[in-house]
Amino acid sequence: MQKIVPNLWFDQNIDQAADFYASALPNAHVQEGFSHPDTGEAITTDVVIDDYRITLINGGPYATPNSSISFFLNFDPSQRQDAEADLKRVWNALTTDGEILMELGEYPFSKLYGWVTDRFGFNWQLMLSNPDNEPRPFIVPSLMFCGAAQGKATEAVDYYTELFDVAALANRVTYETMGVAGDKNSPDAIPQPLHVAFSDFHIHNHWFAAADSGVAQDITFTPAVSFMLFVQDQRELDHYWNALSASPEAEQCGWLEDKFGLSWQIAPLNLPDLLSKPHGFENMLKMKKLVIDEF
Repeated sequence: MQKIVPNLWFDQNIDQAADFYASALPNAHVQEGFSHPDTGEAITTDVVIDDYRITLINGGPYATPNSSISFFLNFDPSQRQDAEADLKRVWNALTTDGEILMELGEYPFSKLYGWVTDRFGFNWQLMLSNPDNEPRPFIVPSLMFCGAAQGKATEAVDYYTELFDVAALANRVTYETMGVAGDKNSPDAIPQPLHVAFSDFHIHNHWFAAADSGVAQDITFTPAVSFMLFVQDQRELDHYWNALSASPEAEQCGWLEDKFGLSWQIAPLNLPDLLSKPHGFENMLKMKKLVIDEF
């Protein structure tokens, strides 16, 4: 089972969004999620892309996505018969009624790359991978540290890889290494030489990317994208909750916000069974940290 599942927050339109992603993304299909036990209304729906699950939440108008979290889509010519054509097809679908942040074209790091905000406000970076490099998963969540979190990519990645039992840093490239850093003597320079231009790391065999923004941006992480961490039991749940939660006012229904502003949901593997109990869903709504015995 996928131990860490990205959750995307929508304003009462997850059926429409799920159908869109299932048609726009390769090897994708919709999978039934959780419905309200009384009304039958869909609360979550899953979209599975290349065996990677993303959960869509029917949350209401309370969280708005931005470019601080995006998803790399890696089109590898060694894995796909016509990777470039696949990339262009997905690009055309995601840019329809969306906003292009970086035009599709050749860049120093890729022969074909583009960044788009889709019609629902979520961000995707499409890249034609170099087949000579280490193979990467098709989907990799990417964290951009900006606003209040500017310059904290190194600290955050080191923190996450130390916290989780099965985790490791794969690569880290600074702006100084790339030769594009600002004035190292100016505290206001964006970016600073040792800020991270790109890094990737693994948690429980799931890949993530992280970087400090190369320009000043007045945005930061929001609950519109959270990461649901599935645990075996209350002991494991308590461990990660106590380690990650840094904002008591953000704690609700298993949600927390860490010291970098990133949102997590810590939940037991058998959460669907717990919610199916009499008053299980109602009991969950009363909780901050989930307590298995109180469902």
